[in-house]
Amino acid sequence: MQRFFLFALVSIAVLACVVSILIMSIFFVPNNFKPLIEQWARIDSQRTLTIGGDVRVDFNNPQVIIHVSDVTLSEFRQDTPFVTIEEAQLSLAPGQLWNQRIIVDNVVIKGLRAQLIRDRNGRFNIEDLLTQSEKPLPFALEIKRAEMTGSDFVLRDEVTQHRIEFSQIHMATGRVTAAFVETLALTVPLIEAEQAVFKNDDASMENKLDMALAMQLDVKQLEFNETGLSDGSAVFSLRDIEADSYMNVRFSILEIDQFEQADEALANVHLDTEMTVQHGLQIMQLVLGTTLTVGKGGKQWLFTDIESEFTDFHPELLRGPVRGRFGGNLKLDISAEHVQAELQGILADSRFNVTSSIQNFTNPVATVDIELDALDLDALVATDKFNTPQKDVDSNGLPDFSFLSDLELNGEITIGLLTAGGVRFSGLHFVVTPDDQNLFDLNNFRH
Repeated sequence: MQRFFLFALVSIAVLACVVSILIMSIFFVPNNFKPLIEQWARIDSQRTLTIGGDVRVDFNNPQVIIHVSDVTLSEFRQDTPFVTIEEAQLSLAPGQLWNQRIIVDNVVIKGLRAQLIRDRNGRFNIEDLLTQSEKPLPFALEIKRAEMTGSDFVLRDEVTQHRIEFSQIHMATGRVTAAFVETLALTVPLIEAEQAVFKNDDASMENKLDMALAMQLDVKQLEFNETGLSDGSAVFSLRDIEADSYMNVRFSILEIDQFEQADEALANVHLDTEMTVQHGLQIMQLVLGTTLTVGKGGKQWLFTDIESEFTDFHPELLRGPVRGRFGGNLKLDISAEHVQAELQGILADSRFNVTSSIQNFTNPVATVDIELDALDLDALVATDKFNTPQKDVDSNGLPDFSFLSDLELNGEITIGLLTAGGVRFSGLHFVVTPDDQNLFDLNNFRH
């Protein structure tokens, strides 16, 4: 998601930079400068910029209003379109140019079409745009207001064969600088997620629609620093259009402390999050607070001093709301594609310890080690699935846990005392091997 918003902001910045060059043409015939602008873009970015429509400059003292239409920016070193814009308008007061400042009063973009692609080597087609130049910009850019309507984005992952299309996007911002975003409101009425499904010949394929979603994001007072962190708050909402489900997330970032260590800029941030997820009849609520430390150029994130409380309830499966809390640490290394977590807490009056890791984000390998002092399924589960059906128990009388094979986990699960179907089992130790037909190896247990 982070790359998506970076991509949106980069699109606005690229447009603003390109159009700002048109200021040089206000005393001339604007269309005469189209070849020069297109040549500059080709030399500077190694992308082909084409302005198919007329360039029009209007004067509304003290503002200069610049209109462009039918704009296309190609992929890096290719002729394939990367971004197309039906129409764009930029309003600015040129008086600040003498102070090496470009203050844009208003940017309006209509009908933007763009695609973000990750190729089979794992590289994104915007990496050249996100690379920091060794030469600083000769001017400071500030946008007082920006609006984008009727726009579409396509995210295509050639590694996982997934395709996500964001349709009819509307985005509006308040004041935006290189280090500050006053407000940002983003609405996406339709998000369609598809996955390529290969047929029997392994050559032809068809796209399968996985889900259709709607998304909304409201951000206030984001302030960026050297580590890429921000100080502010945001509300995020995601709703499944076809199913009765949604997710609401509200988070706040406070108390940013920056410091230097071994020639590296680090930052500690206090993060508070509230999340509500409803899927059908199931409702889960989570309140979490943690301290986030970012290092290694923003590639390593360490969540420490995690404190949380959560509630989960499904009226058809659970006898009542299941409450719990957990704490611990979590480390995310983006460069190494590795996530490691150590969490401890209480779940329905039972203590637990979890150690888990995920390696390789493209084809993840998950390892987990879970320790529970007690688990009373009779008190938790609303149905009688653990009481009598013989098909749900093995030769030792244990419930059937084979559904966990769908999680593709590797590791161990230890339960001190398990109560199911009126029977108590103690000293359970499961070895999780999803590739094995026998999902669990029982090392030791007794009734």
